[in-house]
Amino acid sequence: MTLAAWLLTPLVFVLITSGASLGFERLLRVRLPDAALVPFGYCVVVVVALFGFWAGLRGLAVTLVVAVLAVAGIASACSDLRGHAARCSGLLAFALAYGLYMLPVVATGHWTWTGYNFVNDTAVQMLLAGHLDDAALANPGFDPATSSTTSEVLRIYLETNYPVGSHAVLAVLDRLVPGGLAPLYQPNLALLGGTAAMALSGVLQRAGVRWHLAALGAAVAVGGNLTFQYALQGNMKELALLAALATAALLADALVTERELGLAVALGLAGATILAVYSAAGAPYLVLLAASVLLALLLRRVAWRWVLKAATVASAALVIAALPALLSLVTFGRVASGTFATPAALQNDLGHLLRPLKDAQVAGVWLTQDYRIAATGTNGALTDALSALVLAAAVIGALGAVRRRVVGPLLVAGPTLAALAILSPRVSPYANGKLLAIASVGVMLLAWFAIARAGRPHRPLAACAGALLCFGVAWSDALAYHGVKLAPTDRMASLRDVGERLEGRGLVLVNEPEEFAKVFATPAQVNASTESITPRQIVLRQPQVFSNRHFDLDLQALEYVEGFPWVVLRRSPEASRPPANFRQTYANEHYVVWKRMDAPTVLEHLPLEGRDGGVGRPSCQEVAALGRRAGAGGRLVASERTPPLVLDTASAAERSPGWGPHPYLPEMVVTATPGYARATVDVRRPGRYRGWVKGSFGRSIEVRVDGRRAGAAKGVDNLGQWHETGDVELGRGRHVLELRRAGGGLAPGDGYLGELGALLLTRVEDAGLRTVEPRDAKSLCGGSYDWIEAVRG
Repeated sequence: MTLAAWLLTPLVFVLITSGASLGFERLLRVRLPDAALVPFGYCVVVVVALFGFWAGLRGLAVTLVVAVLAVAGIASACSDLRGHAARCSGLLAFALAYGLYMLPVVATGHWTWTGYNFVNDTAVQMLLAGHLDDAALANPGFDPATSSTTSEVLRIYLETNYPVGSHAVLAVLDRLVPGGLAPLYQPNLALLGGTAAMALSGVLQRAGVRWHLAALGAAVAVGGNLTFQYALQGNMKELALLAALATAALLADALVTERELGLAVALGLAGATILAVYSAAGAPYLVLLAASVLLALLLRRVAWRWVLKAATVASAALVIAALPALLSLVTFGRVASGTFATPAALQNDLGHLLRPLKDAQVAGVWLTQDYRIAATGTNGALTDALSALVLAAAVIGALGAVRRRVVGPLLVAGPTLAALAILSPRVSPYANGKLLAIASVGVMLLAWFAIARAGRPHRPLAACAGALLCFGVAWSDALAYHGVKLAPTDRMASLRDVGERLEGRGLVLVNEPEEFAKVFATPAQVNASTESITPRQIVLRQPQVFSNRHFDLDLQALEYVEGFPWVVLRRSPEASRPPANFRQTYANEHYVVWKRMDAPTVLEHLPLEGRDGGVGRPSCQEVAALGRRAGAGGRLVASERTPPLVLDTASAAERSPGWGPHPYLPEMVVTATPGYARATVDVRRPGRYRGWVKGSFGRSIEVRVDGRRAGAAKGVDNLGQWHETGDVELGRGRHVLELRRAGGGLAPGDGYLGELGALLLTRVEDAGLRTVEPRDAKSLCGGSYDWIEAVRG
């Protein structure tokens, strides 16, 4: 599955896109620019696939149409395969960009994707692509009996005409490459980056840059730090827009210089792709690009009659090819205006950002792991110097392009920078970040053009500038690679396992802030209670903000929890057992499934939630009062739990100086350096204990007991969740517990600090439920429990 996703996907992608381009050339008897074979073919596949889904065809039928189109195109070129093979100089740029975007995943040795728990829009993109394959654009609608978080998210996004052009191609690839949609997601992002790079290399070659320098420059442009970081957080639509914009610029350059009407048709299809993948948000780029092309034609004193004819042909092709996108443009434009619009209140909308991004980040160099954080100290000074170098080179490149009458680099940079200048004062910081990421490619392309086309007297200086530019981008991207957040695919497999077992059994409460539950547990009718779009949002005993936060069952209203026939809990040392009328039916490596039974009836629930370990001790007054309320025929049921052995990192007296308090999670620390935390505990009940470490981190956290290794924890996790580290035998007496973080390595995500909480050791042979009569309620005094309930039946 992993190798198929990594190696077969790009091969299939190149074949279907090249075939589509060759078929177009044969049909209209036009020669596309050499580097446009794959990029323009991508535009054709987007248009054809989206038309198919819009017409109601499903994944298999649409894939067959695309495959037949590609095979026909390749067959039509069989007479001159050697000649067409010689047109693939842009494949070097494609391969460099694809390798860069895939590196953080390939270095893990298994399939995964980047940006987990950073933005998590990836979950929605996977859902939409899967829905296209299964049901085309059919809206699942709302049915109270079958509604789930999955169906509700799909309903809302389809009702608002969310652009799905890029999802259509992903759905086709899912049919052509075995292994499933999730393993394809990162290769799909890398393919979009490679497609943009291939088109940009063609632009540079047409501007007089040698093919190998053009390939390197194009890869550097799409590898600029802000663009690369947005790719690492899973922004598929923005990468698809970049690929379409770069392709349109390449075709427009050819149209301006060669003046073939067939290229106007191709340009119209590329413009349609911009709308298909970005809808109304892509319209400003499309209008500015069209204006730039018209200006270039007029400056070359092309006859008005021919310009009008070319504009008519391109517009007609665009309208026909973009018909599905145009019909949804108004609705999505209205929705997008709420996200990217101009009201003053939106100026404080940061989204996932920590601060408004700096304009200088458009230069593609930013020497921090997280682009949302300002570069300071030595790194800050180097960032400023390298950014100034890039921006100065870009200005020189723009002036040089005008002087040489070269339009390609200007057609890439002009519309994106103009859109940034026009829209930036009018949108939220969240939207402005996307504008900067898109414009960054044009800025870096102009800078590389200036370096690659420097005159003979300036070539030594240009070579130094080029080396510094490559160094700055490589260093920036290496820092991003070091801090990337990789998805825990083993836990996703556990979610899939649970979903398959609960398929068709009614509404399932997944009590974890896991946004991918709606993707991987979709065979079941999932209710993710803390998401903004879900059938039944969480009801808390004490109402508060709950979006994507974890709340133990004890913190939720009893009526809410009992309203679900099934409850899925994350394995955790502090997770409260569901009420007494639930019975455990299944457990896997990460999750436990509970089924609601007909008896007993829970009359009242007394939560005793503790901070770590979920243990509390009730007062005799509380227990006696609960017994009186149980009344005749009632009973008290107590969920017994032995207090765990605890190493609290936040309060540990023995802790490395580099392990400082977390800025907003008081029970956590930030492990800024290698180090340790240590505490001594007294074991009164010998036996087998299970280790748990709370937190989310990129580097392995080792657990030691009395100096001996007793397991380790590693991986990005949801807030408030735990990693199981294994079992250890403990005798009576004092034992030393220790958490240790070693030095760094070259693994992707190794530098992600995250947050580290407590180490707990819980008895494996822990007690279960204890039942007493109301008259014996005081026998529960002084015990340690998760909760006590009054029940009947």
